[in-house]
Amino acid sequence: MGKYRYDIGISKYPYGQELEFVNASLQKVDKAFQKIHIPIEFMMDHKRSDTVYDKCYLDIDGTVSYRHDNIIYGGEISSRLYHNKTEDWKETEQICDTLIENSAQIDSRCSNHISIDLSPVKKVNIF
Repeated sequence: MGKYRYDIGISKYPYGQELEFVNASLQKVDKAFQKIHIPIEFMMDHKRSDTVYDKCYLDIDGTVSYRHDNIIYGGEISSRLYHNKTEDWKETEQICDTLIENSAQIDSRCSNHISIDLSPVKKVNIF
């Protein structure tokens, strides 16, 4: 946890993550997150203009999700907005552990996206 917390350079800015996974049933993952009390919403197509990232979103993803016997497997968890606090990193670890405990895996189709809120520096001429 410590290596990434200090090495990726996001210590000053709010950020969010998208964690993609395969094999785990979205319904099973949703129930597991409710048991550990991480605020998560099971939502198809969460990337709407009215989405507020004060909780995590569980969603399908075109590169990793598939349907078998009317059950959706594989998907993406988009995190709430984090602020580089120890509890944020512990929550990320808990999310990953819960995914693993519920048969989630990663393969060549999966990725982890980190979105950084650069609005505090948008008036700075970077380029």
